[in-house]
Amino acid sequence: MASATVVALDQVLAAGPWPTVVEGLLDEPAHLLTAAVLLAALAPGARAPVVAGALTGSVLIDLDHVPLYLWNATPPGDGRPVTHSLATALALVAVARLLRGRARGVLTGAGAGVLLHLVRDLASGPGVPLLWPVTATGAHVPYAVYAGVLAGATGVVVVRWLGSGALSGAGGWRATSGETGRTSRARSRCPCGSAGAPAGRARSRRSAPSAPARRATAPPAGERPASGQEPGGRRG
Repeated sequence: MASATVVALDQVLAAGPWPTVVEGLLDEPAHLLTAAVLLAALAPGARAPVVAGALTGSVLIDLDHVPLYLWNATPPGDGRPVTHSLATALALVAVARLLRGRARGVLTGAGAGVLLHLVRDLASGPGVPLLWPVTATGAHVPYAVYAGVLAGATGVVVVRWLGSGALSGAGGWRATSGETGRTSRARSRCPCGSAGAPAGRARSRRSAPSAPARRATAPPAGERPASGQEPGGRRG
């Protein structure tokens, strides 16, 4: 869905020329979607500060166009500002290494966001001064390469999502069946498995006199029963 949206936005852009504001409104969402898809494919376990920094950096890097518009300046090379380069991403990551906590994650993500932004810019417009300050010559790749990378990343995300859903479903089935098996085994081991048997045994134990009680009622050996009483406790 995201890849299709990007391609649709690019089709509208190609139907221009458009005013600068309209181009920005079409181009920046495409940059954001590109960054989101590539980030989901390449770093699915990234922490929230890194993700936030990457998505923000993938769009805010285009603020370097504003001075060109304000002063009608022409950047060196083929048209894009020199800050659209690997040097900017490396500088952000280097500064992030000096920080701690959330700020470090956000700035590291911003460096990654610049790289994700350049993936799209390589296939559109005047190219990217990727190796500045070594050279300001713009680097280009065919749009088909960019579209293929985006489609491949989307496929990775979809396959990973389907795989995780299948695994969690199988895990849930295994957990359910295992619980059912454990419940059945517990019932089979339970002494109360046969209805009525424990109660009958309990009544038998209560009604039958114990061995000491029986010995207490019997007369000692050699002693004659009392007058008027037969052996066994019956009176005449």
